[in-house]
Amino acid sequence: MVHLSVNVNKVATLRNSRGGAAPSVLDAVRVCVDAGAPGITVHPRVDARHITFADVRDVAALLATGARRVEFNIEGDPRPDLLELVQEVRPTQCTLVPVRPGEITSQAGWPITTPPGEMARAIAGLKASGVRVSLFVDIVFANLIGLPMVVALMLTGMLAQRAGWLADRSSPAWRTALVIGLVVGLPSALAYGVLLYTEAEMFGLGAYSAVAAVPGALGATLSFAYAALFLRHASPALVRWLSPAGRMPLTNYLLQSIAMGALLSGWGFALAPRLGYAETAALGLAIFAAQLALSHWWLRRFGQGPLERAWRKWTYSGMPPPAALKSGA
Repeated sequence: MVHLSVNVNKVATLRNSRGGAAPSVLDAVRVCVDAGAPGITVHPRVDARHITFADVRDVAALLATGARRVEFNIEGDPRPDLLELVQEVRPTQCTLVPVRPGEITSQAGWPITTPPGEMARAIAGLKASGVRVSLFVDIVFANLIGLPMVVALMLTGMLAQRAGWLADRSSPAWRTALVIGLVVGLPSALAYGVLLYTEAEMFGLGAYSAVAAVPGALGATLSFAYAALFLRHASPALVRWLSPAGRMPLTNYLLQSIAMGALLSGWGFALAPRLGYAETAALGLAIFAAQLALSHWWLRRFGQGPLERAWRKWTYSGMPPPAALKSGA
């Protein structure tokens, strides 16, 4: 769960502009803590125009003696003197942000083109000191391809249904799908996995470079091979057992996104930093199992997923549906 962390930089800015020791940064921290703030943030810049290194040490000492645990977050660019200070003070978290010459405040995150070597070394050193690390990262265009790709896969499934491929396991289309999946999808998925794994350690799973967008998109065709192998070799009973989840693709996709977001992301339970790859995969399988059970229950009672029903109603609004839909096919 995301918690409030109060930034006391401006108190130091006012103190420095006046000269002397008033207003006191420590007094401001006490007021925030007494009011129930779960965190305090400072950003000691190289020009010391607000928070100074002495302030950082004083705030750390104050929070360490408090009656309750208050998170201490130090922001800044990974310059050597700041990293040494963070390793000395050992706050709860260090948030690494890029600093542009002449900026008044932080205005952007790290570009995805940031060289990983120096950043990885800084992160490794902080983690070795027991400090949690967070990064400001710019959103990249590659992150926006997910929804169109999912829609494209859903439409491909619709085409397979209408062409009769799902009912004909011996259709030549499945051999073509298998070849595409193995020749295009498999190497692309492997390349994407390598890029994601190496850069996830630096940028987090929510951001990846533009160069990963191409293999990421092409890797989705590996699902063609999965579908071909499954439909040609799985028992009819297994296909019938799994089919309810496939009959509610939009509902299940959105529910899965909401569930995983709530469990893994900072706006929810923030489990992502605490789960390994195997644990995350197990969580995904558990959510799918729950969705499969829910799909069986729902379709026995209503015959169609709620979002699929709404989508069909919107699609055919103001026009008669095809005869197949009138007959319930």
